[in-house]
This record gives sequence, structure tokens and C-alpha cells, in this order.
Amino acid sequence: MKYFISTIERGSKFYISGCILLNDNESKTHNKKHVFEAPVEGDIISKNGKYQYILTKEGKIEFEPESDTADDLKKEKGKEKVGYIRLKYSSTDEIKLLNQAIVALVNKEDVPDAYKEYRAYVNNM
Repeated sequence: MKYFISTIERGSKFYISGCILLNDNESKTHNKKHVFEAPVEGDIISKNGKYQYILTKEGKIEFEPESDTADDLKKEKGKEKVGYIRLKYSSTDEIKLLNQAIVALVNKEDVPDAYKEYRAYVNNM
């Protein structure tokens, strides 16, 4: 049996994105660098959605988990920030404060002090 390994380029690496069993006729039509005698051992994609294996220039499969990108790190930091906000303000409290600020601005009034305190708390994170 032969297996076709599909890849996706991320930076300078080719991460393995799929492994498909081929019949005898199909194995002759695919790029030989991507046809292997055995399937990829283990999960191709981790639980957090990252690719786990690369196909090297030499045509070897190596375990090399995809690292976090700057966007992933920003998302994680954003989740932490929301967690800290929830320690002091519930989502209901946030909505009330935002609504009060909107009403004040529509009426050309100053925003309430409670909203200013909330914004200062969020901005200092």
C-alpha cells in the first residue's frame, strides 16, 4: 500500500496536512516526493489545531509541531484580559456601563464616573 501526503506551506516549512491511502494506479500519478509506503504515525493536527509534522526537503517526515504565531499569542492574551475583567465586572455590568455611557453621549452629557472607572481598569490591563 502507498500513501499520498499533502502539505501546506507555513513560512519556510511544509507541514503535513493530510494522508490518503492510494490504490496502485493512483500512486503512479502523484508526485513521488509525496508518496510513502506507510501512513503518518499519530495525529497530523494537534488538539489546539496546529500541524504536528513536516515534510523535509530530503523527503522525510519529521515530528515538528507548528509554533504559536503572534496572532495566537494575542488571542491568548486577550482571553486572559477578559478573565481579569470578569474578576471585577460581570458581562451584565459591562453592558449596563456601556449603555449608560452611550445614553450620556447621545444626550451630550459627560459619561458616568462608573464608566470612567471601568475604562481605566480595562486600559490598565
